[in-house]
Amino acid sequence: MASSRWLSTTSPIEGEDRFFLMNFAIAPDVSQAEQRQQRQRMARLAPKSLVARYWLAIMLHTGYGSSDDGGMRDTQHDSTQARLMLESAATKVPDAAAALASFMYHGIGGKVDYKGARAYAMIAAEAGLPTAQTLLGTLLLRGLGGDEDVAEAERVLRQAVAQGFLLANTTLGHALAEQRNYSEAVELLEPVAESGDLDAQHRVGVMYASLKEYAKARRWLSQALQQTDDLLRQQLEQGSSHDTGSAAGASLQQQMEQVAQQEELEDMDDGMSEEELAALVERRSLIAHSLGLLLVRGQGGPKQPEDAVRLLAIAAKQGHGDAIFNLATSFVRGDDLPQDLAQARRLFELLADAGDAEAQFEYAKMLIRGDGGPVDLAQAHEYLELAAPTIADAQTLLRSHLFAQLAKHREHHHHQDSSTDSQ
Repeated sequence: MASSRWLSTTSPIEGEDRFFLMNFAIAPDVSQAEQRQQRQRMARLAPKSLVARYWLAIMLHTGYGSSDDGGMRDTQHDSTQARLMLESAATKVPDAAAALASFMYHGIGGKVDYKGARAYAMIAAEAGLPTAQTLLGTLLLRGLGGDEDVAEAERVLRQAVAQGFLLANTTLGHALAEQRNYSEAVELLEPVAESGDLDAQHRVGVMYASLKEYAKARRWLSQALQQTDDLLRQQLEQGSSHDTGSAAGASLQQQMEQVAQQEELEDMDDGMSEEELAALVERRSLIAHSLGLLLVRGQGGPKQPEDAVRLLAIAAKQGHGDAIFNLATSFVRGDDLPQDLAQARRLFELLADAGDAEAQFEYAKMLIRGDGGPVDLAQAHEYLELAAPTIADAQTLLRSHLFAQLAKHREHHHHQDSSTDSQ
């Protein structure tokens, strides 16, 4: 921060004040008393130093050096005043331009102003600030505050990436993934995934699967699934004070369902809203689906049918049954996968139990024929009855000679049981 841009002033500043401005940095670990002294000194310098105005604006916005004394609390956190100070310094101090662009983009201290954000981000981006380059790239990608310009967005984002700014990796990586440029997107997002970012871990895993690098896909999807489970478990532990009772010894999925039934998610103390929690549960199901497909196919490692079915069941319960149904059908036909009737039967069963009528019908047919397991006409009849309201062929099969005989057999046993009871 000792570059010439930090010397922008309205009148000369020399000596200790000049040294103070050139070397100042927000330091939350210093004492409150020292913070207050720094803030007072910055306020004294602000009338003649644009740099001091920038720092004072940051202090106003963040509350750095604030005090509860003298009824000053309202002005010490005044983001509106901070925005005005940034506007007075932004054309001369690139850091102020970058901060003002962010204020305008997020609507801090005033209205959202994408056009203004774009203009000030450009000033700071040209000065080489990676935060501004990343924000400008975002605005250009989305066409906010002006025309969409993907090529220019990628150019400025690459400048920020070259400076090691991971948020630029995230922005550019996701943009390239949308363009299906998976090779470069993975290269950009993998460092973000390594930092623990759940979005990046999930997307990198899916992209590696698309690139047929299945072992890497397994690794990242497994890490993403573990992180979602950890986050959900933390929420459940936060909610344990609300007496989730028997959930303590249940599976994570069962605990989630028990807590949800008690409608206490919104009362959890961690600050995660119901919408955020629902989004996390949905993400978990998507990750479970992708990882389950790898495990059931034996891609990137050995087949793990037990774990695969458990994961795919999570996805099915969240409404992601179509791909599982197609996978089961492939196992039946043996077209793009080796035929595996036992695996198909298990997949149809889990979808049938999740309420999928087509799966109920297919599973019933496998039970009738004994495909992938023993014949079980009684259970087939139960699933056909479930499917019959929406599947016409299920109704026809229920009326067939096979089930007419089963009905007579059941009625005969019912009369025998009744006679025994009467005696």
